[in-house]
Amino acid sequence: MEYLPVWNLITPHQEVTRRLVLTPGDPGQLPITKIGGVPWWPDGTPRPHCSQGHAMSFLWQMLLRDVPQLGPDDPGLLSFHYCADCAGENYDLTIFTDWHSMPADNAGLIAEEVIASYTTQYSDRAEAPRIWDLGRLGIHLPDGWYEIEEFRCLGGDAYLFNEQDYPTFIHIPTSKLGGWPSWVQYDEWPLDAAGEPLVFAGQIDSVVGDNTIWASGGYAYLFVEAATAHPREAKWVMQST
Repeated sequence: MEYLPVWNLITPHQEVTRRLVLTPGDPGQLPITKIGGVPWWPDGTPRPHCSQGHAMSFLWQMLLRDVPQLGPDDPGLLSFHYCADCAGENYDLTIFTDWHSMPADNAGLIAEEVIASYTTQYSDRAEAPRIWDLGRLGIHLPDGWYEIEEFRCLGGDAYLFNEQDYPTFIHIPTSKLGGWPSWVQYDEWPLDAAGEPLVFAGQIDSVVGDNTIWASGGYAYLFVEAATAHPREAKWVMQST
């Protein structure tokens, strides 16, 4: 089998992804992309509680303008809480658009801290979709593609991916913003009310630094509607290994 036909099918669908480079420590209640610590939350708005009345734990917030596929003019700040008492079955995704004009509530932490705090920087790479999203895009690789070593990473276990082994097509199977999801089961891309796919905003690994968030492994994948949607929806998908 020739190398170039497979290459030509995949390269148009590469997307920029931003691997999270984490530094321990909480910069405080600031409207920035961060993991753990104290969430930025507007004064006068109740913090999230689950349907059983438990205060939810803060996990991650992101400035949506940091997501390459959303662009630098995106006004949203996405805040992700989930209920540690309910084993993650209850969660809250809230998008704030007027955060720049809203004071923080200065309430500190109101729920169990499930992860140490980290500030984020980024390592940007051009990332290839894996076999599940190629199928969703209507891209069907020719028979025998798996015999070409450079492309085998597209169908293997995301956790076993090694960039040094597969320098042609990079996939980032860890916490990141944008790019392509590192599905560990199957393509589970959520749709909006009109049946259109949401934008993949990022994923957080079950292990962050020295913290294991979900003992079963896997990722939480976050998706959002474009900024033109009113009201703007966000969804998450959880897959475990």
